[in-house]
Amino acid sequence: MSITRIGRLRDYGIFRDFTWPSNLPEFGRYNLIYAWNWSGKTTLSRLFRALEDRTAPVAGQVTVIVDGHKVSNENFGQVAVPMRVVNRHFVAESVFPTEGDVAPIFILGKQKQVDQLETTLAQQQTKLRHDRKKLTDGETELDKFCIDRAKVIKETLTTPTHNN
Repeated sequence: MSITRIGRLRDYGIFRDFTWPSNLPEFGRYNLIYAWNWSGKTTLSRLFRALEDRTAPVAGQVTVIVDGHKVSNENFGQVAVPMRVVNRHFVAESVFPTEGDVAPIFILGKQKQVDQLETTLAQQQTKLRHDRKKLTDGETELDKFCIDRAKVIKETLTTPTHNN
């Protein structure tokens, strides 16, 4: 089943009385809706989300054409149209919920690889800390050696046999 077109929108969102123009192509398998602000994109996404959720629109009169059949408000619950509407409401509910657990949209199927990379990162950070300490200890040892040699040279040059 697929939505062919919107038959009519009356008093639905910003649409006072919309009827599908005859020169407007029907929907395809995938559809991207873009337009100026305040032109009805959010209203349409809510309409499609209601159809996806099989719930009647809350206001206005709506008729969509699904596989050649008219589906109006009261019939939304009886029609199963396989679709995914990703709008700000979907994102708010699924990605950034305000209550409860985070939705599983974050599990991308690469968790094992992510865990391995995090383990490798931790090991490399430990090695880096160890190597930095080793470098600092080596620099301290070199400084001490140079200071000691400088003292020996000074003492050698200031002894009475080397005063000349």
